[in-house]
Amino acid sequence: MPFGRRWNAEKMIEQYIKYRKWRVANDIDSILERPATLKLDVLSQLVPSSFHGFDKEGRPIYVEKSGSIHVDALLANCTDDEIFWAHVFSQENQCRRAREKSEELKRPIETFTMIMDLKGLTMNHKRLMRFTEVVSKFDAEHYPERMGSLFIVNPPWIFPALYAIVKAFLDPVTKAKIHVLSGDPRAVLLEHIDADQLPIEYGGACTLNDCKAQATATCCVPQRDISHLLEELHKREASLTLEMEQVPSRSKVAKVLPGNPGTTFSWYFKTASHDIGFECYFQPEGTEAKEARQMISNMARYSTDKIAVQGEFTAREKGTCHLIFDNSHSFFTSKQLSFLFKAEEPSSEIASLVQSDEQKEVTDTSAEPAAKAIPSATVATEEASNAATVAAEAAPGATETAQH
Repeated sequence: MPFGRRWNAEKMIEQYIKYRKWRVANDIDSILERPATLKLDVLSQLVPSSFHGFDKEGRPIYVEKSGSIHVDALLANCTDDEIFWAHVFSQENQCRRAREKSEELKRPIETFTMIMDLKGLTMNHKRLMRFTEVVSKFDAEHYPERMGSLFIVNPPWIFPALYAIVKAFLDPVTKAKIHVLSGDPRAVLLEHIDADQLPIEYGGACTLNDCKAQATATCCVPQRDISHLLEELHKREASLTLEMEQVPSRSKVAKVLPGNPGTTFSWYFKTASHDIGFECYFQPEGTEAKEARQMISNMARYSTDKIAVQGEFTAREKGTCHLIFDNSHSFFTSKQLSFLFKAEEPSSEIASLVQSDEQKEVTDTSAEPAAKAIPSATVATEEASNAATVAAEAAPGATETAQH
């Protein structure tokens, strides 16, 4: 697997050890076998996308119509965590496709190609920029040097302003791999991708069997009908008994509920008019520092007058769940908030399992925040083995492999 750090062997080894810990702690090797646990069915409806063929270099192609994402529906139906793990699933699937292509071509394929279609992009999509920043930094640590080429097609007039924000947290090597195609993208795409591998809507003549199930006469990656998801939200809203509270202008309102290991916190809220800022975090008992918080949903403004926001979180330890409703951006308008916030205690069996699992965990300050602790003996053995492997691979003349 390729690792960055500009060929600094010591930093490469350090990064690789950290990466291996993260994979073991989060059972990444089996993530492709458990898509049902990742809410991918809902996300696939809200984010038009496809793993679609290979480019002329043999790199697997991922197509995403980012400009067609229904931002309000996405944020209402999926938590930050669910969106993040869907990205990890996507990266792992691309790694698998690259390995399979490597075996077929008898040469290593280690990078990916992406087509990002921004047709329909509006300033409302700026609310998703926080994911772009988080994912970019995460990929630099866990999937470095994986991007082969990124083709941005159908950029709207607002694209330069949004791209200026994104470029701030991209390194120069990554920036050089991004190609912004204004106007008709077909000629450039066909230079890099054979017509039978390119989606119809970008000038291709797609013949892929995997694509036929969702393709139309003019489109390989159609936008899905999400009216049923919106209807479900409205029905759910009608069946709820909501509390109401005014959030004054230039102020915030906080809601706090205590919980135990295994407690599931859930929330649902909307506003009568205008948008409102929202964040959610869990504070473990006995801690007060901001650094100790487990962020569930980072601060963002939601158009909750159009569609309600909902989510849930299950605690692994005793502590408090905090919901922050932020109207400080409004100088004159208060917001009427309708909400439901509850904490459901687990059965005694589930609670005992969670507590038992917590007692078995070992604190590891170098592990990822979301990772489970790894028994120290296992870590030590892996570190020694992996360090030697990376050092060998980093040596001059070492042959790259496509293994992950």
